[in-house]
Amino acid sequence: MRKRLLVMMSMCIIGLFAANSLFAEDVTVDGINYTISKKNKTAEVKGTTNSGKIVIASELVVDDVTYIVTSIADEAFYYNSQVKEMILPSSIEKIGKKAFCHCPNMYKIDIPKTVNSIGWNAFESCQSLKTIDFPDSMKYVPYMAFKRCMNLREVKLPNALTSIGSGAFSECESLTEIVIPESVTVFGNGVFLDCLNLKSVNIPSGVKKLSNSLFGRCGSLKGIVIPDSVDIIDECAFYECTSLDSINTNKATRINQYAFYGCSGLASVRFGEPLKYLDYMSFANCSDLYDVYSYSNIVPRMLTSHTHNPFQDSMIEEAVLHVPGSLIEEYKATFPWNQFGSIVVLEGTDGIKAINMQKLDIQSVGGIVNIAGVEDNSKVDFYSIDGKVLGISFAINGNVSFATRPGTVVIAKIGRESIKIAVK
Repeated sequence: MRKRLLVMMSMCIIGLFAANSLFAEDVTVDGINYTISKKNKTAEVKGTTNSGKIVIASELVVDDVTYIVTSIADEAFYYNSQVKEMILPSSIEKIGKKAFCHCPNMYKIDIPKTVNSIGWNAFESCQSLKTIDFPDSMKYVPYMAFKRCMNLREVKLPNALTSIGSGAFSECESLTEIVIPESVTVFGNGVFLDCLNLKSVNIPSGVKKLSNSLFGRCGSLKGIVIPDSVDIIDECAFYECTSLDSINTNKATRINQYAFYGCSGLASVRFGEPLKYLDYMSFANCSDLYDVYSYSNIVPRMLTSHTHNPFQDSMIEEAVLHVPGSLIEEYKATFPWNQFGSIVVLEGTDGIKAINMQKLDIQSVGGIVNIAGVEDNSKVDFYSIDGKVLGISFAINGNVSFATRPGTVVIAKIGRESIKIAVK
């Protein structure tokens, strides 16, 4: 019985190989290797023994049958140091995984407009490649597609693009600028990691998350604008971006660990109103940090219970924290905010309500501040401009009076609203 079973299995295997030979065959034409599909009348490029400029034909004829060249196989030119220029036909629709990976001397390739799929690591370590122009049909730049293309200087992305995979342009040291289409909404991790000379890049207005290590160690990056759509700034997103001198997190609600770690040139940070959580070491080792403006409508909390200060080794004992007057005492009582050398009230209408927005009559004469129109028995707290408590007063018959030094500026806090008043 066992012998009979082995014979049947052998016959099945032989039949499978015979069937494959009927539908697929490896051929070489003009020094280029192909696998042809007899069923579909298509051909896939498998490699070459040629060197220098390689021209792939759009079709080939085998035994009087014409086959259309539609794809480049996985690893077709993997570790091929002889290829210098690659000309692909307009019949190509797919470029496989690692198809041109480690082609160190290939300085030029034109990707046809017909290509709609590029595999992982397709052009990784093509260290001589200088420019790349994507076809309009591409919607996704795959994982590590151009990693370590050390001389890549110009990248043209299509307007149909929606996402860029992890590490897609990591370690492209010659890349100085890139324009991301507004259609892009998703970045993988480390897309531009270690692009040491990247100075200018835009973040499209539909992106919701700045991914892990997105711009990690982009030491030349400056002037980045974070759009209102961004909700999360993930860990190490701007790790050691040493040329960043200011950042506005706009509508972000959460900033994860090490997000801006080692941004040694960062002097000014602005947190928008929605910020709720700040994780440990998120702004650690930002040695030039001097002004932090928190417009958050609550005091942002630590995202985890980790003991490391988000501002570890950033010398915040010498920095100034600017906060809404209505929250200043809470900031002074909350870690890590209470570690700042100075905590002052924000100027302007973001933290202090403009007087004409209050239905109040405010007058100041001879060092006496009078506020009319306050609800009876309401407590009004008075602070100096640097956040020190000056005193309190209660409304009687809708009026509040407070004596202080003429020529100063005080902050009157009524409930959760604050008003800046110049004392005459």
